Amino acid sequence: MADTASTAPPDIAVDDDAPSICASAANGKTTVTITGLKSNGLTDTGYAKTITLSASLANGSSSNAIWSKKGANGTLTTSGSSASYTFVGADQGMATFYLSDAIQEDVYLTVSDTSSSGLSSSLSSPVKFSTNSFIIAATDSLSIGVVAGRNHLMSITRTNGCGTDTGYTGSKNLDGWYTPGTNHPSGANAPQICATNSSGTCLASTGACQTLPSAAPSISSASNNLPTLTFTNGVANFCLATSDVGRYSVSVRDDVTSSTSQAKATTATLTARPFAVVVSGITNGTRNNRATTTASGSYFVTAGSSFSATVGGYLWNSAGDVNGDGLPDSSASFAQLTGGGLASHYADTITLFPTSPIWPTGGTTGVLSNGAISVTSGAGSASTLSYSEVGSFSLGVAPSTNYLGYGINLSNRVAVFANPTDTSAQTNVIGRFIPHRFALSAGTVTPACTAGSTRFTYMGQPMTVGFTLMAQNAQGTPTTNYASSFARLDISTGSAFNFGAIDGTTNLTSRLVTTAAPSGSWSAGIAAVSMPITLARGTAPDKPYTNLLLGINPVDADGVALQTSALTLDTDGTASGKKAQIGSAGTVIRFGRLKLFNVFFGSNASTLNMPVQAQYWTGNSWLMNTDDSCTQIPSTAIGKSNYLDSKGAATTAWSVTVGAASLTNGTGMIALTKSPAAGTGSVNICVDLASDPATGTACSATSASMSYLQGKWPPGTGYDNDPFARTSFGIYSPETKKVIHVRELF
Repeated sequence: MADTASTAPPDIAVDDDAPSICASAANGKTTVTITGLKSNGLTDTGYAKTITLSASLANGSSSNAIWSKKGANGTLTTSGSSASYTFVGADQGMATFYLSDAIQEDVYLTVSDTSSSGLSSSLSSPVKFSTNSFIIAATDSLSIGVVAGRNHLMSITRTNGCGTDTGYTGSKNLDGWYTPGTNHPSGANAPQICATNSSGTCLASTGACQTLPSAAPSISSASNNLPTLTFTNGVANFCLATSDVGRYSVSVRDDVTSSTSQAKATTATLTARPFAVVVSGITNGTRNNRATTTASGSYFVTAGSSFSATVGGYLWNSAGDVNGDGLPDSSASFAQLTGGGLASHYADTITLFPTSPIWPTGGTTGVLSNGAISVTSGAGSASTLSYSEVGSFSLGVAPSTNYLGYGINLSNRVAVFANPTDTSAQTNVIGRFIPHRFALSAGTVTPACTAGSTRFTYMGQPMTVGFTLMAQNAQGTPTTNYASSFARLDISTGSAFNFGAIDGTTNLTSRLVTTAAPSGSWSAGIAAVSMPITLARGTAPDKPYTNLLLGINPVDADGVALQTSALTLDTDGTASGKKAQIGSAGTVIRFGRLKLFNVFFGSNASTLNMPVQAQYWTGNSWLMNTDDSCTQIPSTAIGKSNYLDSKGAATTAWSVTVGAASLTNGTGMIALTKSPAAGTGSVNICVDLASDPATGTACSATSASMSYLQGKWPPGTGYDNDPFARTSFGIYSPETKKVIHVRELF
């Protein structure tokens, strides 16, 4: 095309064959046509003037362009980017020149006629020189998301000024190298450029490969380090193969003789990331994580105790990426995800944390301590992980969200194999955790009778024990999830507490009765327990125990127990006999009985008072229990039988009404009122303390449930008989039996 400046005279024109270098302008060369014109615009075939050719940059400085003749018959004299030419007759008013440039720049052309001052012509648009180059693009389905260990399909395109250089065809030998970027792991395995396989793809294998150097090779058209790449119409495919993580750009170059005209290209910076970040090896020594969510079955470890985990960054393995998205499949096994081996220079800080759901449902999420794992050389581990609560939790894993500092989030590459005994399936459940121990506090023993100067309990009579149990982790903090089904110590039965008793050196554990149901329940890892407990009577009375100590050693279904240091009460000198003492002081236990005294020769017109006394065995004799101001005898428990008249014959002519008795300092009275007042005779009085034995006195009344005060009363043979006595109304002692003085010796 012709382009004449508006100020140029109509006798010269400049024409170039294209505004930029296209496929037809090989090696950065364009054709410039200079034509001499007549005033009417036609070619001046006799044009014979000298012209100056100038190729400059936009700022007026010289360009790197060089002039040469193409279709010109005169003499061309060059000087840098300028030249002079004198038309000759053979030119017929038109001469053509080559303008070549080895670098990419915009060149402005001006032609001046040296014989006429100010006569010149120029192109209004520059000639755009674009050197030959390559463009490297990721044609892989993952685009530029390079996954370490996975062959990545790339394309390389030869271009010139207008686009693809379709003439660049056939087998080519090129140079290649990589340039480590910021944060590239030191010592990481270098990437490779490989030819594609016979199918023209990179998976599952490639053609010949070449490991890339980390610097550009020396320029030599005779020596190229890449495997042969086959170009078709300017385009070839190749594979970027990686065996490690990294951050780098890849460059390719076609060496030519001129150091300023090689065709080359460099990719954007690529980040090869690990295929899978795998958490595994959840163990406590030789004990594997159970990955269970229920309260039953085998547990993993105690709350607050250490356990271990391993983290690794792994190379791609096709078996773990069946859908080909470059991410680990959720259904893949441990072997499938780790089959590619560790990415040896993967480094990261992986944070492990508890996330939902947790178990028990609605429970408290515990604290996972020491969950930051430093990964170097592809893997890392932690051996001091601990979880503060009872139950199970889902493991959350937080790898880098800005891997190598370039905004790459690795969270979707996490896979957890929390069950070491089954690595065929992924699971992130860790547990079950159980308490590390129980702790006993606020223990008290309350005797049955506290009204006297000495607080005491009769043998066979319930006393009350109260204490608080706390389920704790290894740090001594309550495990609040120890409740409901996750509380494996059933406190609804007294036998769960494994009671023990001792007085001095006498082990009394075998005589403890703990069958009564305790009160209390587990809530937030704490149980406040209250229950009656009894020291059973023997078949014969034994001496008082003045310092009876009680203790417990509960063990739940998982073996959780009190700390050994808390078992300070030794009941039998063996390990199994060690208990944690309830309360700080001992209690007094006595073998008791209730005794009634005969009342004879009373008036038949007034109320008689029958003495009743609580006694205990001292070891030598029975002694009134002056500390008993507690025993109450209801009137319904007092029986009457064997009514006799004054002559000893059975009678129903009269009856006796009895009143309740309350003991003070060990003694009391049963009021007996006869009705009607007329008549005389006698009657047996008894107190129904408990069920009657096969032999002995049968007392017919409502039981007072005080078997602990039964005695060995004739005709009975054991200490399970109700007391009785006889009273008479209106019968007086005969004169022959009157006495002056009676003294009893014991």
